Amino acid sequence: MDRHATRIEESAGKNPLDQGKYPAVDWDNASLILNRSVGVEQVTFLAIETLGLRTILRRHGLREIQCHAILGSVICRMAAPGSE
Repeated sequence: MDRHATRIEESAGKNPLDQGKYPAVDWDNASLILNRSVGVEQVTFLAIETLGLRTILRRHGLREIQCHAILGSVICRMAAPGSE
């Protein structure tokens, strides 16, 4: 415990950035890498879940596998509306 207290006292008032413990970032020259985007599929799925479409389909007597087929078809139509 005394060892930790000594380290805290020694580091008091010292800026860790000045000691080279943390990398500095030049925000003027920073670039975004490995970025991810949200596709139309994710947006459509979120809309389907928000509207409760799966529940509506189940309420009308459709089986789960039928619901999956319908929801897949809706997502595909949203992603590529002109495809047949």
